[in-house]
Order: sequence, then structure tokens, then C-alpha cells
Amino acid sequence: MRRDRSDDSGWGGCLIYYKNGFPIVRETNLEPKLYELMVFSIQSESGTVLLSLVYCPKNKIKGSLAWYDKNLDRLLSKTKANICILAGDFNCHHQEWLGSRSPTDEEGRIALNLCNSHGLTQIVNGPTHQLGNRLDLIMTDAPNLFTPNEIECNVGTSDHFLVKTALEVSPLSEPSLQDMYGCTKKADWDNLRNDLAAVRWNELLTKEDPETACSNITSAIQTAMHSNIPQKTVRSFVNHPEWWNEECDEALKKKTGKWRRWKALQTPESRLEYNQASKHLHLYFPKAISSHKIRVREKMTTELKTGSKSWWWTARSLAGKGGKSEIPVLKANGNTHISSEDKAECLSSLFCEKSTIPEEDNNKSIPELHTRTSSICSRSCSGPAKLRKSY
Repeated sequence: MRRDRSDDSGWGGCLIYYKNGFPIVRETNLEPKLYELMVFSIQSESGTVLLSLVYCPKNKIKGSLAWYDKNLDRLLSKTKANICILAGDFNCHHQEWLGSRSPTDEEGRIALNLCNSHGLTQIVNGPTHQLGNRLDLIMTDAPNLFTPNEIECNVGTSDHFLVKTALEVSPLSEPSLQDMYGCTKKADWDNLRNDLAAVRWNELLTKEDPETACSNITSAIQTAMHSNIPQKTVRSFVNHPEWWNEECDEALKKKTGKWRRWKALQTPESRLEYNQASKHLHLYFPKAISSHKIRVREKMTTELKTGSKSWWWTARSLAGKGGKSEIPVLKANGNTHISSEDKAECLSSLFCEKSTIPEEDNNKSIPELHTRTSSICSRSCSGPAKLRKSY
């Protein structure tokens, strides 16, 4: 996936490569139009990872760091992420913080404030430019999950160095489904025709290897399409609510088909068919929810022991108060805790430490408390209706 600079200068922009099937989704609705910046959400076994790539041009429009400082909380909230990673060419200088040879500038001060105010750590440990400045940064709130980064000089013809590191988090085995659609209304058809006309088709054809020729032609067409037809990602999540049934699934497929037909034809008839399919889908929801509640009630009365933990969890779920809540990443004693087991051990150790009386206070005598009432409670008992006390 890529984001090119709009002025066709041939420079700048952002690019990311990922393996097919990797659970990454580009959040284009969260990206600002003014800056060369991309936002992604990655589904991992430890939760959602917010990844944002940025290129801050040296002599172009600045302000992407200030945009991060203002909108980072919103990005984390919208993606429901518990791990944050900001990476790219920030083109900022700070002599004390980054060890820059160039004087500290305003962007460098904003970057430092961004890390301090949002709990981020900059983990690149050396200069990334031939002039000795550290321009390519990685800011994250989980630095202990990264392997030590390596910096390689003289990569290609760039005056920047290559920074290599790895995030030790396993991707989710069952990611959400996603489809790519071309926004044909926003396509630059004239430029697409020019790009296709400029291709040397005869050079792509090889009589000896038809498969290679077919691959070359397909690649040339796709390159021209991706450069001139904007792409958008439509996600469909694998996991539906507990009350979802086959009737809801069939109605959803019918609604999706009618929506695609309406987008293609743009006629009043296709619009009416889509509206009817949408209403038809929502008619199934109350029935499915009601049937699900009946099944849950039967399970509570016949299968679960009244008052047990499973019974209460099911009752809260039935009342709409159930569900899983993710505790954010915990940091203690220089360690980062991601899994539920590690978080539980960390909180247990913390509570135990806070609840233990220090050894130097064990031998102190208990202070004498003065009696403030004229009578003493000798016995107390409680019942389901009221509290009874005997003196």
C-alpha cells in the first residue's frame, strides 16, 4: 500500500509492504489530507496495534507532528488499539534528546513533547542520515516488545540509512476479511490512458515464455490502475454477535448484493431495492435477539448452577452488561506486560506489595482507641429482609 505526493514530483510519499493474509487494514478515514501520512490497524493475539507511517518533508508543509500530538488519542480510540507505533522520516532535530548535529528546531521540540505527553519512547539508537542526524524515528508505548534495532549505511543511492527492528507480537490467526474497491468516480481517466499509451507493449511480449509475458502485461496494467484509480478498503468481520443466525447471514448477503447493484446502476429502481433489502435485514435482528435470549434463559435454568460464576457472567451478558474488557499494556520494573496472565501476575504482585506491612513496622504496638459509645455490641446477625443487632 502506498500514498504518493500529490504534486507528481517523483519524491516523497509513504509505502508499506506486507505479506498476503497479514491482518493489517489501512484506516484511510483517519488520515489527514494535508500530510504524507498513513494509518493502519493490525490485529494481533495481544490486541490491536496502531501503526502510522509518516514522511515530513524538509522544505514542504510541516505540522504532521503537531497533528499527531492533537489526534493520537482519537486514533487509539477509533482503532481500539492497546499498542501504538509511529514511524517514519520525521525530519526533526533535537541536540539533547536525539543527539542531532543540527540545532534544535521547533519540530524537534514538538516530537519530544509528543513522546512525553503520550507515554511514547523513541527507540532508534543512532544517526540515520549521512550528516549525522537522527531523522528516521520509531516512537512506541511498548519499547520492550521490539528487538534491538540495527542501522545499515549506504543502502542504494539514498542519503538515509536503513533501520531494522522487529515487533515480537504474533498476528491474529483469524483476521477480519477485507476487499479492495476502486473509486471509479475519482479516477483520472485521461492520465490512465496516457500511462497505458506510454507502455512499450512489444517489449513485454516474449515468445519463449508466454507466462512471463502475461505477468508483465498484467503488472503494467495494474500499476497504471493503482496510480490513477483511488482504492478503498471495505472490511467485513468474521465474528458476528452471539445472536446472529443463518437468516441474518442470508439477509446481509442480499443487502450487500443490492448495494453493489445500486452503486453500479445509480437508478431509482436499484435504490428502492437496496432500501427494501436493508429494511428486510433489520427486521431479522429483533427476532434473532429474542430467540437468543430464550436459549440463554433455558441454559441458565437447566445447565448452569444458580449463583455460580458462569451463571452470573451469562446473566450480565443477557442484560447487555457482559463482554470482554481489555486492560491496557502494563509497565512495571522495566518490563512490558501484554497477555492477560502477565497482567494478572503484575497486579497481584503490586497489590501484595501494597498490602504488606514493612518489617520495621511489625514491632510497633497497636494504638489505643478510646471508647466513644455507652454500650458495646456483643452479637450481630443479618437476614435477607433486615439487619438485626443484639446488645
